[in-house]
Amino acid sequence: MQGGGAIDVTVTGNRSGVAVTIADHGPGIPADLRQQVFEPYFTTKDDGTGLGLALVRVTLEAHRGTISVTETLGGGATFSIVFPPSRSSA
Repeated sequence: MQGGGAIDVTVTGNRSGVAVTIADHGPGIPADLRQQVFEPYFTTKDDGTGLGLALVRVTLEAHRGTISVTETLGGGATFSIVFPPSRSSA
């Protein structure tokens, strides 16, 4: 977001689990790059390693969660993280 702007965070939950949505209003991620942002060493930044979102994905998957990215209405990127219910309450 070039160092500024609003970020919207929404948390919802029910018996199906918990969803966290993080939406920014920056330049967004082009559609053809959206799935690549979760791959190790993929970056569009001059000083990035490309490991951040890859580590987030691996960590979430280890806990049966998921992460996805879509376009924010009006511009930007929206990341959705879903945590399933705990196995003891499923």
